[in-house]
Amino acid sequence: MEFAPFHSLFLEVAEDDLLRIEIRPGDPLPKGEYAFLEHYCMDAGCDCRLVMLQVVSLKHPKKVLATVQYGWAPLKHYKAQFGDAAAKEAKGPSLVVGAPQSRQADLWLEIVTEVLREKPVAAQLRTHYRMWREAVNRAGDLPDLLSHFEPDDARELAEQLLRFAQSPPPLAAREPLPGTDLPEPDAFYAYALGPIETGEGSVQAYMAGSRAFALPPILGGKPAEALRALQAQTGGAPLYVEPALAAAARAAKLATASPPDWALTMRAHLATRLALAGLGENLTAELIDEFLPALTAFCHAEPWRYWPDRFPLRVTVDAPRAERFEGSIMGAAGLEYGLALYRKPGAVARIHTLAAQGQADKARELADGIAITFDAEPAWAARAVGDRFGFDRIPLPYALRKGQMLPVRASEAAVLAACLHACALLSPGRLEATAEIVFEGKPVHVTVVAPPVAH
Repeated sequence: MEFAPFHSLFLEVAEDDLLRIEIRPGDPLPKGEYAFLEHYCMDAGCDCRLVMLQVVSLKHPKKVLATVQYGWAPLKHYKAQFGDAAAKEAKGPSLVVGAPQSRQADLWLEIVTEVLREKPVAAQLRTHYRMWREAVNRAGDLPDLLSHFEPDDARELAEQLLRFAQSPPPLAAREPLPGTDLPEPDAFYAYALGPIETGEGSVQAYMAGSRAFALPPILGGKPAEALRALQAQTGGAPLYVEPALAAAARAAKLATASPPDWALTMRAHLATRLALAGLGENLTAELIDEFLPALTAFCHAEPWRYWPDRFPLRVTVDAPRAERFEGSIMGAAGLEYGLALYRKPGAVARIHTLAAQGQADKARELADGIAITFDAEPAWAARAVGDRFGFDRIPLPYALRKGQMLPVRASEAAVLAACLHACALLSPGRLEATAEIVFEGKPVHVTVVAPPVAH
């Protein structure tokens, strides 16, 4: 069984119904606000009657503190589903074996168990379960319309990695920051990417490059042997290794070094391109070069603190061609971060009203525009972005047409990147911001106007 977050299909409902709890000073757990994020089974036709709850701090929502499974049906239902031995654990509440847990998971299990005894909470979970099952069963197995790139085999992966790595380096990597370079100007830097899923299973990729040149990747095998194989391709130039591969570097008699800025940038760029390769050729190296700093600026500014998704923004695109959108910022509940741009005036209010009424299907049918969310999967790619830009997510742009999520056009992706930059400039004291990027030699200029912030 594979579970997916409730907010992936019902974002507005998930935000409105988010289960929260406040831990006060003096309790055995750190004080603060926490949330229980609901996850449900993705299998069509399944009748598991289970919810998986991930406990997170609203201050640090990326770190899972406990993962708890709970079933509300009679025990005999779970015996029929999972057998006598596993039925009690399946029904729970219990900590999910193999799922993310913290050292305080047992304490969180006690708290979650207490919260689940509240009848309104249990009733809400059952309602959300029914909504999820209806949506999944109607669609068959939950569709992944924007699936990540998964090559058929290691050979295809190697070809894709090399093609991306040898494309023009991202702008931020061409001129290294002072003090961030390697001792020798012609030195190579080696690092690992993965594990990357292929049709033949997962594989670790070992990469190395200089500021001007990328070596063919080494896939799989022992890390020390992979480093020796990379070293053999450097033509005698020095090869430094990331600290995470220190043991392998010692075995290969290579020196480790802190990653130079250009290597971190190129790794983040390469990981993002590979993760989004399944979306087609529209997401070029030039667009990724725009998206990564735009994502960083947007997430560091946290505009969702002032304008939750129900507050519409007025978005004007002046170049390369005039367009008007109604914008909606995602992230207020800590569930999904991003930006949606709708073409029809009043769309934000209508979509939010329908979603609050439990009519998620009708709400999605009204969605016509473009959007970008920040995805935590694949984790290896998100980590590469976080190492360089400080936010462990990859940008996932897409088009919304008649409720369907489709690959975005390159020109639309450029508008999204410019809008992220503009939204990052907004504040309660600055309700209008403009931003401009250059894409394919032409300016993309946008203006975003936000409503006044209620105090």
